Amino acid sequence: VREVIRLVQDTRKTSGLEVSDRITLQWAAEGELADALRAESALVAREVLATSIAEGTPDDSWVSDESGLRFAIARS
Repeated sequence: VREVIRLVQDTRKTSGLEVSDRITLQWAAEGELADALRAESALVAREVLATSIAEGTPDDSWVSDESGLRFAIARS
């Protein structure tokens, strides 16, 4: 979960979002990572300032080849 938080925060920076911007986060993953994200979604949302976090295959997304995570963020 910490790695996901880091990936989202890095993506915020490269996308031109301010560190204080609220975002929406949509994600897709499998196995243990998906289980962990479901269990810790409140923590992830709090850490990345997400007003919503939803599981589902994002259309326009970033992919972490290492973890198999697909995610999309947008300013909310």
